[in-house]
Amino acid sequence: MEREATEDHLEVLAREGFFDWKALRPHLGLSSGHEQDISRSEREYADQRRACLYKWKVVKGSGATYKELIKAANKIENRKFAEMVEKVMKTPSRESTSNNTAVIEKPQDTKCKQCQGHGVVYRSRNTVFDFLDMRGQFDIVNCRQCKGNDNWVKCSHAPWKDVGGICRE
Repeated sequence: MEREATEDHLEVLAREGFFDWKALRPHLGLSSGHEQDISRSEREYADQRRACLYKWKVVKGSGATYKELIKAANKIENRKFAEMVEKVMKTPSRESTSNNTAVIEKPQDTKCKQCQGHGVVYRSRNTVFDFLDMRGQFDIVNCRQCKGNDNWVKCSHAPWKDVGGICRE
């Protein structure tokens, strides 16, 4: 069964998995331009690993499967990482891919469907010039639905670290 990799699992693999993302990159179908973008936008190696996996998921879409990730790990002879992918894919994720619709578990007292009660959401920074300040590839902004505006709050390399459970705009 070819299941699409979830963001939850990619987060775990980036945080706990030992892999050389620059060696893995071409086997995931990412270009050297992607490598340069990731290296420029992320300073910490762990953040670069995460960005590589997330970029792969964005570029490949539904083709970003566990099977493909295991195949890429085996190509760079990293059996330990391939085994970790196999282990992680068997654990429950907060995301459910039934009907190809990701459903995130919601806090019990959530009122806003957009931000899940956090009051903020994140979005990718849009232009090349946004990366020149080296403050991250995402903006955290107010939730338009519950705050009435989408005013900028802060830049972030990893909004999911800054606000646990934050949602994409």
